Amino acid sequence: MNFPGINYKQGILHFSDVSIKEMVQNYKTPLYVYSEDVILQRIDSYKKGIQNYPFMLCYSVKANSNLSIINIMAREGLGADIVSGGELFRCIKANMPTERIVFSGVGKTQEEIEFALKNNILLFSVESIAELKRINQIAHSLQKVAPVIIRINPDIDPKTHPYISTGLKENKFGISSNLFTEVIEFALSLKNIELLGFGYHIGSQIIDISSKMEAAEKSKYFIDIFQKYKAMSFFDIGGGLGIKYKNEQPTEPQEFIHTIANVLPMDKLKNCKILLEPGRSIIGPAGIFLTKILYVKKNYHKLFYIVDGAMNDLIRPTLYQAYHEILPIFEKNDFDQVVDIVGPICETGDFFARERKLPLLQENDYLAILTSGAYGFVMSSQYNSRPRSAEVLIKQNKELKLIRERETYEDLIQKEIQYL
Repeated sequence: MNFPGINYKQGILHFSDVSIKEMVQNYKTPLYVYSEDVILQRIDSYKKGIQNYPFMLCYSVKANSNLSIINIMAREGLGADIVSGGELFRCIKANMPTERIVFSGVGKTQEEIEFALKNNILLFSVESIAELKRINQIAHSLQKVAPVIIRINPDIDPKTHPYISTGLKENKFGISSNLFTEVIEFALSLKNIELLGFGYHIGSQIIDISSKMEAAEKSKYFIDIFQKYKAMSFFDIGGGLGIKYKNEQPTEPQEFIHTIANVLPMDKLKNCKILLEPGRSIIGPAGIFLTKILYVKKNYHKLFYIVDGAMNDLIRPTLYQAYHEILPIFEKNDFDQVVDIVGPICETGDFFARERKLPLLQENDYLAILTSGAYGFVMSSQYNSRPRSAEVLIKQNKELKLIRERETYEDLIQKEIQYL
C-alpha cells in the first residue's frame, strides 16, 4: 500500500496505529483526521536535508491552516509562508513568531499590509511595482521600514496541473524577469522599503524536479545582477514539492535539498538565508478524509456509492480532476466493482472518484480517502448549506484530539440571523 501510517490490522484499516473504526464511532463522518507522527516524519526529512545548508523552512499555511497544525510547525522551529491577513491572524493565534513569517501573494490589501507591518513580519514577497509603491506608502504612514524581497517570474514550465502552475509568463505571479534591474533600482529609491533579496515559485505538486533545477540554474544570472547592487539577505526558492497520490514517485525532501544545493551558487549565498516553503509535502500525506456510504444505487449500467461527504468537503477531485486512493475501512480483497463515488450535492461534478474499482459494499460501510491533509478542509465550504466537517489529530501518544468541532445548522446562519 505504501501510504504513510496506513495499514490493515486484523481486518480493520488503521491510520498511525489507531483504528479508523474507532474514529468514525467517536466523531462520526464526514471527518478529517491528521497524524502528528506523519507530520513530524515529513518535517524531519526536511530538517535532515538542511543540516549543512543555510535554508530556512517556512510552512505554506494555505495547504492546511488549522491552528493546531500551524502550532506544530511553530513548535518544530518552522516559519510560515502566508498569502492573506487571515492566515497571519491564524499564525499569531497559533503562536507562530511573526519574525518567521513571509507574506506572499499578488493581491495584498491596504489593511493586510498594515496588519503585517504592525506585527513585524519577517518579509513581504512583492509581486508588482504597484505593490511596492503601496507598501512604501503604508510603511511611511506608520513610520516603519518594510522588509521586502522581489518575486520574479522565471517563465519555467513546472509540468504540473495548469491551475497550480505559477512560474510561466502567462501566470499572474511574479514580476517579469526583464524588469528585474528596473524593479531593484526602484525599490532602492524608496525610503520606507528595505530590499533584502529576491525569489521565485514555479508551481505545486511537482514530481519531475528538473523544472526546479532549471529555475535554480536560471537564478544564478539574477543573483549576480542583484549582488551588483547590494548583498542578499534572503533568497526564496518557493515550495511545491510533490507527493504520492496514486503511483507517483516523488523526490524526498532530503534528496531534493541536496540536489538543488548542488545547482545553486552556494559560495555566493554564504551570508544569505535560503527560504524553502513546503506545504503539501508536509501535511498532504498526514491527512485522510472519512466518509460513510448512505446508499448503493444502480442507474442503468452505472453503480454509485452515494456518501455523506461531498465536494464542499473535499473539492480536489472536482476542481483539479485529482486522484485520491480510496479504501474501505474493513479489509476486502475483491476489488471487482466499477463504481462512481459521489456526494449528496446537487451537481454532477460532486464526486470523489469515477469508474473506480472497489469491493461490493453496503449502506453504512465507510471509506477512507487518503492523502487529504493538504487543500482538503482548507478549501471546504458550506455550499448547499452543508455544515463543514470536524477535524481530529492523532497525537504522538495515539490519543485522538478534536482540533475543530463539526459545524451545526446554527453555525450556518450565525452571521445572518440578527439582520432578519
